[in-house]
Amino acid sequence: MKNERKVEWVELLEAIDSVGSINKASKELGITYKTAWKRLNKLKECYSDLNIVYTEIGGNQRGGTYLTADGRLVLNLLKNI
Repeated sequence: MKNERKVEWVELLEAIDSVGSINKASKELGITYKTAWKRLNKLKECYSDLNIVYTEIGGNQRGGTYLTADGRLVLNLLKNI
């Protein structure tokens, strides 16, 4: 795993955990939503046995994306590699 990819994944997971949204996380990181989505999908491919995020549909006031327990496990793993 390339170190820069690991850093990107850690930053993205931390931002999603902090703000509860892929869209808000992408804005916080200064990347496009599409880039954030691609990074998250690549991470999900690498850890396909785990459910990393949970997405709740519902628009601006009720929806969001949150780290699961597995997502927090992956985040801690990536931080300690």
